[in-house]
Amino acid sequence: MKQKLLCCTVLSLFNAFAFSAWGQRDSLLVAEANSADKINWMLEDFQALNRVTSAYRIQIYAGNYQNAQKIMAEAQVAFPDTPVFLDFRSPSYRVRVGAFATRLAAEKKLIAIRRIYKTSVLIKPEKTM
Repeated sequence: MKQKLLCCTVLSLFNAFAFSAWGQRDSLLVAEANSADKINWMLEDFQALNRVTSAYRIQIYAGNYQNAQKIMAEAQVAFPDTPVFLDFRSPSYRVRVGAFATRLAAEKKLIAIRRIYKTSVLIKPEKTM
């Protein structure tokens, strides 16, 4: 009698562990699918970022954070059709305008920007790997 009880207990414990492992396997498959979606999303986001940063930009200010914010707000009002970026490169903040595909387009905009920001300079695209 005790052997049958022990055998039934062991068998039911084995079934419980087997079914819980099966459920974990399914949840791992779902987690892997979600991870693949996240990886694809992050890869697309990274590629989009590389496309934007590999463009000519015009730097209109380099200095402290408070002045950079002020100049960025002024530039957004002065040039509403052109994107304005605030970058931090140690030790200063930089305000950059535009994302131009060609140097010619960037130089045309530089002429207009220099009327307001006399010390603005053209920044070549960053090399991406």
